[in-house]
Amino acid sequence: MSGPPDDRTVDRDLGAVLDQVISAIQETKQAEWPESDHGRRRALDELRTFLIAQAMAISEAEEHLGGRDPSLMNPTAHRVRDLRTEAGGDRDAWMALLLSRLQAVAADARTRAAHIEGAAEATLFIALADGLNRRVAPLREP
Repeated sequence: MSGPPDDRTVDRDLGAVLDQVISAIQETKQAEWPESDHGRRRALDELRTFLIAQAMAISEAEEHLGGRDPSLMNPTAHRVRDLRTEAGGDRDAWMALLLSRLQAVAADARTRAAHIEGAAEATLFIALADGLNRRVAPLREP
């Protein structure tokens, strides 16, 4: 890319990542609420808290660009995946679905950071991806 991307490109990527982060917050909450293992529940709570902070940072970045791109759908208007049902009620399968989803969010954030390379907002996406990777690692442990 020659030079920083235009604001519209950055705003579209911010909106797309925000949509994913909001979904990840809701999906993490689904896993956190019934978790009986204290350490795992604490890790899920920290993950959800981190995701909420990331959503706020992305929203603030959108505001600095003049607000959300009007062509983007309201991120809370979409239907939230029911991970428990998708996993057939199996706790391990449910957690695997969540962790896979979080890995996908991290990977997409890195891709989008490269897409908007040169824009200050790219650092938000890298921080999101790095933070997700750090917080997902302990959840992979049995």
